[in-house]
Amino acid sequence: MGARSQVAPAGGSRRIIPMSTNAISETLDRLSPEERFFAAAYLHHLSEAADEGWRQEIERTQSEMDAGRKFSLDQVRAMHEALNAQGA
Repeated sequence: MGARSQVAPAGGSRRIIPMSTNAISETLDRLSPEERFFAAAYLHHLSEAADEGWRQEIERTQSEMDAGRKFSLDQVRAMHEALNAQGA
């Protein structure tokens, strides 16, 4: 990804070099569509990870799955077909 040039080694670890909003925009402009898709998905992930309500929902869902409340592949396919039939 083109933004990698903004990450520099620092004593064996990686550190982010501060960038202005303009520099970030220019870097994003140079990315391929695939790299932009990844960047957008990553920013969306960061936004959700910072949302306490979202984290609680994920934890609740994970607890339900750990307790055995899951769907089989056949069940998911059936739900998908039913939603497609409804136009959803």
